[in-house]
Amino acid sequence: MTGVLALIATGPVMAAEGPGSVGKSMPMAAPGPEIAGLDRLLAMEEMKNLRQTFCRSLDSHDWNLLRTTISDDFEMYFAQTDGPDGPNVRPPIEVSGVTDYMAWLKRYLTGHSIHICTMPQFVFVTANRARALWFIQGYGEIGGQSGMGFERIIEDYVRINGKWLIKKADGRVEAYIPLPK
Repeated sequence: MTGVLALIATGPVMAAEGPGSVGKSMPMAAPGPEIAGLDRLLAMEEMKNLRQTFCRSLDSHDWNLLRTTISDDFEMYFAQTDGPDGPNVRPPIEVSGVTDYMAWLKRYLTGHSIHICTMPQFVFVTANRARALWFIQGYGEIGGQSGMGFERIIEDYVRINGKWLIKKADGRVEAYIPLPK
């Protein structure tokens, strides 16, 4: 067993800081000690709700609501790792900054989409930073193609002025099923 599956089976999942790091086992550099107990549970619930709001606004194309879920310096790295040609069947998508990300979304996510987020595993939570692994099943029309995807995403969160925001998403499409138009 390799990658994230092996890490899940043996302990907490941590990813490296650089793009394309899903499945590596380097801890996130974050200031301050982890929080525990009720404070940790409340923070995790806030981040779960944040992720659900992100998906709901993505699927409904509510760009104003979506914007409230991500930080100004949001980064996204997304690659496809399935298929007969092995890793990175398509070139990875890398976007930095909220303005570029919102423009990318509006350009490529033009049709219907449905995202179902499951099994969050929070691996690091301080008073102002956190990291979680999510598994996402989705249907979407992206860039003129329709299909179902099964993704794994490691997200970094930051708490600014008392509100959790998604700071970074590092994801992989682990399986993709194209659908006829």
